[in-house]
Amino acid sequence: MNMHHSFAPERALAQHCPELTERGPRSEERAEYLRLWRRDATAFLEADLMPIFMGEKLVVKLGEPEPAKGSEIFAKIGPVAVNCLLRCGAAEQTLLLSADLANAMALTDRSFGGNGTIPSDAPDVLPRSAAILIDRLALVVARAISRATDGVDAAQTGDVVVRSESAIRLKPFEADCDCVMLALNFGPEGSELWSMLIAMPEAEFDGLLPGLNSDAASLAALRGPADPRSKPFAEIPLPLDAILAEFELSLDGLETLSPGDEIPLSVPREIPLQVNDQSFARGTVGTLDEHMAVRVTRLSHERLPS
Repeated sequence: MNMHHSFAPERALAQHCPELTERGPRSEERAEYLRLWRRDATAFLEADLMPIFMGEKLVVKLGEPEPAKGSEIFAKIGPVAVNCLLRCGAAEQTLLLSADLANAMALTDRSFGGNGTIPSDAPDVLPRSAAILIDRLALVVARAISRATDGVDAAQTGDVVVRSESAIRLKPFEADCDCVMLALNFGPEGSELWSMLIAMPEAEFDGLLPGLNSDAASLAALRGPADPRSKPFAEIPLPLDAILAEFELSLDGLETLSPGDEIPLSVPREIPLQVNDQSFARGTVGTLDEHMAVRVTRLSHERLPS
């Protein structure tokens, strides 16, 4: 009996396009990536906006993306506003950042030490001081979004392409384009929040969400507890203080202090190492390569300050 046969397929094998064979992210996966992106962008904005407003801590709220036609966004902004075209992330995504003149004036007033109240009637022309402030704010927003998209290494990748009073003139999208818009509200806690608007084509928005096309295992890793030794936490700079000595001085002694006075110090056997005024380790003072150094002798069981 001949057991050797040659077989031929009855019909050609199906060839499926990538759109059918590659599974996109499920809705709950996309929602998780969006939540993480909004969380990170909000945190970066809270930190980066403080220097503009004299170190004042601000409440920042970045809203959910809302679908809208380009024409609807242009109508919402109006014919005259402060509009900036931003370039964000390594992929150089472009988006529109807009604020009305009343909010621009309130922001300028607050940055110069005023109360930042939104005026009922805004000027027809934006003052030079307000234009400079908005440019600075726009750069902060662009870089915060870039960091939320590409990580802390992208701190300097966002920039402001151009600013114009007319959003249509910037051509961020066509009038019939399907877009998304996000409300950006921020201000001192307990006060009236200032408002800005972020908008971009809907088809390009997912490009801002980091890791959207990664597998479920990567998503599960994102949901797990944060590792302080991994990015972006490991690269956050923390000021470390080594307290050599502490002493008390009367108010009268402080008032009469003058150059040339000598204050005796008693350096203890072990000195504390502190982060944000909280001790987490102790060490002894010595030298290393002809420089003063501290050898860590023991660690505290207390958690590091957040």
